[in-house]
Amino acid sequence: MYQPRMQKLDARLVVYLVHLTVPALLLGDLAWAWLSGYFSGGSVRGPEWLAAGAAAWLIAGLGALSMSRERQKLLRKMTHPLLSFYTTVVMLMVAELVVGAFVSRTHNRRIFPRPPRSKTVVLADSHTTPGCNGRKVFSVNDVGLRGPSLPAAENRYRIVAAGGSTTECFFLDDTEEWPHLLMNEMNSRQTRRQVWVGNAGFSGHTTVHTLALLKTVPVLGKADMLIFLAGINDLQATLESEGKASERDLESAALGFFSPTPIWRKPGHHAPLYLRSKIYQIIHGLVAPTTITGGWYGRSREVRAKAQKVPLPDLEVGLAEYQNRIVRIARECQARRSRCVFLTQPTMWRENLTADEEKLLWMGWIGPMQNPTGYVSAAQLAKAMDLYNQRLIETCGQMGLDCYDLASVVPKDTSALFDDCHFNEQGARIVADRLSQYLLSRSPFVAGTDPIARVDRGAGGPVLSLPLKRHEAAR
Repeated sequence: MYQPRMQKLDARLVVYLVHLTVPALLLGDLAWAWLSGYFSGGSVRGPEWLAAGAAAWLIAGLGALSMSRERQKLLRKMTHPLLSFYTTVVMLMVAELVVGAFVSRTHNRRIFPRPPRSKTVVLADSHTTPGCNGRKVFSVNDVGLRGPSLPAAENRYRIVAAGGSTTECFFLDDTEEWPHLLMNEMNSRQTRRQVWVGNAGFSGHTTVHTLALLKTVPVLGKADMLIFLAGINDLQATLESEGKASERDLESAALGFFSPTPIWRKPGHHAPLYLRSKIYQIIHGLVAPTTITGGWYGRSREVRAKAQKVPLPDLEVGLAEYQNRIVRIARECQARRSRCVFLTQPTMWRENLTADEEKLLWMGWIGPMQNPTGYVSAAQLAKAMDLYNQRLIETCGQMGLDCYDLASVVPKDTSALFDDCHFNEQGARIVADRLSQYLLSRSPFVAGTDPIARVDRGAGGPVLSLPLKRHEAAR
């Protein structure tokens, strides 16, 4: 009788210990993600609570087993809870497989790397983001873009704005972001051609990402016009590479971003398992998670304020790469016969920043963001951004492309920007107002005008008109 009881006790002990592998695996997975840099920048919320829960589970489980004087009695009491636990785990695994198979068959991953019909709530604080305050809703339509659903009517002129976070406008409400305001302005100022504007901006995107976006996201092929606000992230990529070529790294990042992988994957990093779950992704998209602006900005600004100031690296390689990317984007637009309009990048950077304005800056690091060698001064960053904007203007002039010098009409202070380059509520209105005036002065919104490509340096500034390329004249 003794031997069978020992075997039964051993079996219960094994079952008990096996269930503790779950929190152990969670901790190991989160640790790997942290060491790989996945959680750097604080863009993913919640891992601390998950890690704390897993650690508490593991400690409590091992502690109860080691401190129990009647281990056999403890294991008998745990029989039903463990049975329920394993049943739940099996059911979740089956559900994940079923949902994953369904999603892979029915969901087009390449509409855009955001969950369609998802929503996020941002609580903006005017102290952290001057000019942005209160509850902001960031919602995604059925094709993965920010903005209203893609209209079925063929007579609606379709515009898609692409770029990085200055296009995305994460800290502005759906009714406040400049692409939405642009749509409203263009429709209120004329009735000849109604306009729909979708927002394909995504934080951190460079022109390399934009080119990948054009090639992989089908909804952009339905656009009559594509607007590109470019430059700031390409400049930052050059600073990170310390003036060396950044093309290969950016192409690798873009390939990982637009490949058919889970939406939470960061190229080059290990995403924790819970973020890869299709069930988690669906729930996350439905519950409208809330983001508070304060913590991340405070830490990033503090790092810049304490860091040493370093000189600009040589930007020639970066400028040449940037010019080549603009040319490739323009040719991709030409191939799909879509009109493209490039915008120069406004920033707050200038020589005479006030002390309060200086405290709002966080960009301009040299080397990797996690361990920078230093930060470039605002005055030097202003010169660098001017070089990138000028290279964009020159390239558009050489190719006969529309280029609106947005940087020349946006104030370089907190009346329009809440940090280095991001628009506040008033800044978004300025962008929409000036850009709508420019676009509405051209075909197809003004009868009898030709869509002559030009560089427009803003209201009251010089305008350079250039001949059309052959493919444009034939349109």
